[in-house]
Amino acid sequence: GRPVSGAQAPPPQSPPKPPSKPPSAPTPRRSPKGDRRRKELVGIATRLFAAKGFDKTSLQDIADEAGLTKAAVYYHFPDKARLYEAVVVSRLAENYAQVLAAVDLAGGPLDRLEAFVRTTARRIDEDRAGWVASSSIYRVLGPQDLAPAIRTGRDRLERLLREIVVEAIEAGDLREVDPAMLGRLIYSALNHIPRWHSPSGRLSAEMVAMQYYDMVIEGVRRR
Repeated sequence: GRPVSGAQAPPPQSPPKPPSKPPSAPTPRRSPKGDRRRKELVGIATRLFAAKGFDKTSLQDIADEAGLTKAAVYYHFPDKARLYEAVVVSRLAENYAQVLAAVDLAGGPLDRLEAFVRTTARRIDEDRAGWVASSSIYRVLGPQDLAPAIRTGRDRLERLLREIVVEAIEAGDLREVDPAMLGRLIYSALNHIPRWHSPSGRLSAEMVAMQYYDMVIEGVRRR
């Protein structure tokens, strides 16, 4: 029969909704106690990685040193590589904080450059295990597999050094060399010191670094 006057046509049907994604697992909340435990494990791992090497250090070794079960270590770090990443990130963060504080207190560009070199080398004397443990980063993780936090920590240190070099060039203290190249030269020389330097030797890492600094700066100083 005829449609009833004033009756509304049925609304068009909406297309079916795509199936919803399964909810992701909630991120475990970090407690102060958990943070302290993580820091303790990072400290123990740093010492063992420096003394025995990454390959010869097991999570069981770290658990035994901490007086924990291996399962307790897994609660904080899913595998040895993630614990190694935490070691490197921790060292980079501490280095950056101390170097930045020293640079901010320095005067002109060359003073800032010296502060960067001196403070970095002093960190080698103070935290040799951290430097030795971190020196295998590219072998352990591979240059393409660095965690974002490691890249960030490394890049901001290199960027700070490069910015200081640019300041020194613009101030007329240094010749117009490639800032990135000079920065890599200085940073690579500093990073290489723990590979051969003996803490019981005649010179501290800081003394070695300052000799490097004098040689490099005299080579690029504007005459």
